[in-house]
Amino acid sequence: METPSPPCANHPAPATFTCARCGSFACEACRSPQAAGTWCVSCGARYATPGLPVGEVLSDTFGFLVRYPAPIAVFAGFHVLFGLAQLPFNMDMQEALEAGRIVPFMSERQSSWLAIMLGGSIFSALSYALFIRFAGDALEGPRRPLGDLVSAGLRRALPVLGTSLLLSIALGVGFVFCLVPGIFLAVALALTLPATVLQPVSPLASVSFSWTHTQDHRVNLFLLLLILTLILVSMNMVGTLVTFLMKPLGLGGMLVSTAVSQGLNGTGMALLLVLLVCCYLRLTGRWLPPSVVR
Repeated sequence: METPSPPCANHPAPATFTCARCGSFACEACRSPQAAGTWCVSCGARYATPGLPVGEVLSDTFGFLVRYPAPIAVFAGFHVLFGLAQLPFNMDMQEALEAGRIVPFMSERQSSWLAIMLGGSIFSALSYALFIRFAGDALEGPRRPLGDLVSAGLRRALPVLGTSLLLSIALGVGFVFCLVPGIFLAVALALTLPATVLQPVSPLASVSFSWTHTQDHRVNLFLLLLILTLILVSMNMVGTLVTFLMKPLGLGGMLVSTAVSQGLNGTGMALLLVLLVCCYLRLTGRWLPPSVVR
């Protein structure tokens, strides 16, 4: 005997598909043109309209901090460890700077400096790719096992490294010529990192993706980045103050100040990445409010 189709959740008719977003049974009258016709009209109306309401995006960003403190603490913790690994070099460089020997010092320690620069780029690519992948899963769903999450993030680390290089070149050129072009490029290309990991696309394609999807939303995106920049500057000032107070205490003070400043920097970077992921999901019609079961 043929099993009858389940009823539509909204009409007295048999369901012909299951919404790929909310999982409800729906008939053809409930089919939305959004997402290639795989969503119901309710999800299409709620989630697929691109927009960046400043208050809501900020609330989502800081709400993520409240809901997922442990992953952010891990992300910040790795920044602390990386900062502590650089501490001997930084202390030697500071002594050379105070003694007026910075040029000969950099000449003598050029290989160490290059190793730190290269290590920093690799560390950033790995940590950004993993954290963006986690944030994307947490905000969009479905959540995947830890092993699958790590594997998916690591596969995008090399493209993230390429995207970061392209961003550094573009923003460097923009800010060299004038402040305004640099700010414009920072806003227009803000979605490159999340697009590289979550779309996923190549570094060059991520630039085109961000340029296209930020059109008509750049004013709000600028306001969001400005607000978060002010918050990050405030956090950096706290780290600088701690460094100033701890410096007279010698090595112990430097260890504490490095841990505090790097922890604050890592937390600030995590907030920035979450903000960018929120913007990416909203502008691609893939956003789910926190109350929706993923």
